[in-house]
Amino acid sequence: MNFINSPKKLPENITHKTFFSKPFNHEIGYNIYLPPDYEDSGDMYPVAYHLHGWTGNESSELIPMEKVYRNRQVITVFPNSSPVIEDYEDLPVEFMLINELIPYIDEEYRTVATREGRSISGFSMGGGMAFYYAVKYPELFSAVTAYAGTYHHYYHRGCQTVGVEPEKAAELYREMMKEERYLEEGNVLCLVRQNADKIRGELDINLHIGTKDVLYCDNEILRFYLDSLNIPHKYRKIYGVGHELDKINLKERECKGKPMLLKHKGTVILETDRLILRRFKTDDLEQIYHNCWSDPDVWKWTNYEPMDSIDEVCTLNNIFTDHWFARYEKLDWYSWAIQLKSSGEVIGRLSGIKPDERISQIELAYELGQKWWNQGLMTEAVKVVIGFFFYEVGFNRIYAAHAHENPASGKVMQKCGMVYEGTARQACKCNNGMFDSVNYAILAKDFERIESISEGANRIISEIITDGMSNDAKYKLSTTI
Repeated sequence: MNFINSPKKLPENITHKTFFSKPFNHEIGYNIYLPPDYEDSGDMYPVAYHLHGWTGNESSELIPMEKVYRNRQVITVFPNSSPVIEDYEDLPVEFMLINELIPYIDEEYRTVATREGRSISGFSMGGGMAFYYAVKYPELFSAVTAYAGTYHHYYHRGCQTVGVEPEKAAELYREMMKEERYLEEGNVLCLVRQNADKIRGELDINLHIGTKDVLYCDNEILRFYLDSLNIPHKYRKIYGVGHELDKINLKERECKGKPMLLKHKGTVILETDRLILRRFKTDDLEQIYHNCWSDPDVWKWTNYEPMDSIDEVCTLNNIFTDHWFARYEKLDWYSWAIQLKSSGEVIGRLSGIKPDERISQIELAYELGQKWWNQGLMTEAVKVVIGFFFYEVGFNRIYAAHAHENPASGKVMQKCGMVYEGTARQACKCNNGMFDSVNYAILAKDFERIESISEGANRIISEIITDGMSNDAKYKLSTTI
């Protein structure tokens, strides 16, 4: 470990400096970004601390984080915070950061030296550290952002979550919660529980993780636990990205401001707490017929007739074998089978139809077997597809419509943050005759804001109706709200 690591080239408005740490008995390097008007304004500035990943140092993440710190009027500090490298694992890094560096920065620079003016972030090992410190010292930090955080060693030294297949995360979490060692004194889950009332609604929590990251399950487990305690947080899955800070931030920037050019991905596998969304297979047709398509109530408010037999499903104009399945080869064809994780059953369908390249929009259509209505499952599926269409494909507008006499479909749209845009009278024909079409839509620029509002509403509802429930019961309820 080198205590001082100057960058090879100093980015604009970045200065490399050192401060003396008594327990280290050494100068420790740090980089500091001062907003361009810092010298002339005389103002006090909020301060953000960013902790680097394993084997990194104070200079290793200046470039990947550049678009983040340059877009804020915030002093940003990049300290050398390596806690476990070679022979230095016993160094008091936590004491150095919390008890030495923060007071030093507040004394040397014009910072807003209060909790409200202080935030912390980190990548990988640094992401885990940042989250750990934020929940351990809620009086110090008002916000935390963890990019692909490493949490397994904070859960328990023997925790085996690295590289676990994504679909196993929920099962692994349930098994972990049965063992006291994962909630014992001192680990991060224990800290979250102990300080839940101090951080619930007070600490702005942002978790970012790529779906191809070996730490994906680390992050899923933390999300499940925060949900179980009704602690609001923003959780962003970056589809197709591994353990790469630059690509996480690139994807985040692509999703903000004006829409990016469409990058069609086709019907890729998506996942929620309880569902897998994937391409249909021939073997699914009998299940989807019995679970969904044979029910007249499913088709009541559409212009499709219920199918009378499984033979009709398979032979009707050869629609599946000659048309539908073949279209999966096209990247702008989006038709997901909705599969329950618990039983493996296919219980519905969710489609993105009429993609319009010119104005960057797509329509949603869905149906679900009646046995699974009113359980929050379709809301769960629609939310993950909306995120995929905005973050991965680059659509600017997603819309859907339902029959005026079928308000349950509209409730799904509302819970997913879609906004009512008007009713077109007698605009559509269904099996019950003509009906009014009620229209909803959501824009890319509003997605994160609406998600935050929805999270806050869910938290309030959960706090009212889950008083006295066990944590496991609260978790089960939180997945259906």
